[in-house]
Amino acid sequence: MVRMDWFISNLLGGVKLMVDAERFAEASKLLNDVVAMEFEDE
Repeated sequence: MVRMDWFISNLLGGVKLMVDAERFAEASKLLNDVVAMEFEDE
């Protein structure tokens, strides 16, 4: 459903990511880091 109507993702609950408690800090850092990338368009 999210693929068909991405704008209602939050209404449907978004995407859930499950992480072990001992790896929470590492996962949180990775998800919050800003990655500056350029994408090539073919």
